[in-house]
Amino acid sequence: MRSTHRGGHSSASDTTSNTPQGPPLKFISTSQSNYSTPKRKYVVRSAPTRTQGPCSAVGTKPFLFSAIDMALFNHLMSSTELGSSYPSLQTQFTRLGFSFHYLLHLLLAFSSFHASRSQEATLRLNRIVGCDVDYHAEGERHYSIAVTAVAEEVPRLGRENGLALFASAVFVFICSIARGPQTGEYLAFCSDARPGSLSLFMGVRSILETCTAKLSIDASVLYHDAPSESSPLSTETPPQVSSPRNPKVRREYATELTQLDQVMHALSPTYDNDSYHLVLERLRETYHLLYGPDQTSTDSDLWPIIFTWLYRLPDQFIPALQHRDPAALVIFAFFILLFRELDSTWFMTGWSQHIVQGIFNSLDPSHRHYIQWPIEVLRCASY
Repeated sequence: MRSTHRGGHSSASDTTSNTPQGPPLKFISTSQSNYSTPKRKYVVRSAPTRTQGPCSAVGTKPFLFSAIDMALFNHLMSSTELGSSYPSLQTQFTRLGFSFHYLLHLLLAFSSFHASRSQEATLRLNRIVGCDVDYHAEGERHYSIAVTAVAEEVPRLGRENGLALFASAVFVFICSIARGPQTGEYLAFCSDARPGSLSLFMGVRSILETCTAKLSIDASVLYHDAPSESSPLSTETPPQVSSPRNPKVRREYATELTQLDQVMHALSPTYDNDSYHLVLERLRETYHLLYGPDQTSTDSDLWPIIFTWLYRLPDQFIPALQHRDPAALVIFAFFILLFRELDSTWFMTGWSQHIVQGIFNSLDPSHRHYIQWPIEVLRCASY
């Protein structure tokens, strides 16, 4: 790898865009009825593949680190908020990143966005590079390069690049959140009719399904973190922490969700009616897992419990959100309330209030009282 002076960009091929937004990223359709795997230009080997080797044709291309990029990579590897406490997991992603540079750009974007939202990190990195740097702009640059490259690579999804594209799809979505709340962008919809970041999350689903069902790739190997190098033989299970849940939500959620059933009848959903009832029933199950009288969930359970609801959204419900159907928006507001439980994670801070405010502004004034409870909870001092 070669290094340039500070502020230098990556390779010439990596600097196709310096604008904050790249072209819309289109993943494979998530429809379960008409889905077909993309055609590939090479022969698929018959032996199942669990992970790529450290080298590939893509990996032989030079990636020119600037001084800023090197500082960001150091930050990625050393910050506990970016995964340094899971060294084996970090190694999996960075090895893939050095073979598939679009993933490396996403890792650097993730590090950049964290630095831009942490004054301590900003000051530390500025001391390393010797000048003041706009880390949010650096993050947008890496993100734009990666989104363009991933969009071009997805049609060639196969055994060689399956894990890299799955990891990239995950980080494309995470980086869209790590950028911080953006005016007019509310996860499931945008005020200018563009699809929100939820469409990127659905891309994770479609790639994962292809890797698992069509390519015999076990994507879970990325998350099987090995024992710490400092204690490779340790079998001790980390303590499971369970932070107190919001008492107002615990007391009132059952009544509020029952009333939400009645709201659905009043709003008369304009899309597939069965999908609305399905997502509402799954939302009730999610609330019960987190706030029910017999709940045993710990803090480590929050992410899978909350994001499983998103992952299982019916295909018919997603355009309803994108087109800001009132009934879909009201249900989504009740779901987004749960995001507040994730506020301790740096890139989730502020999103719950931002999205619910966007929903409020998108609803007709006669419908806004239907989301009064989520608004009250998000302003509640109990959090």
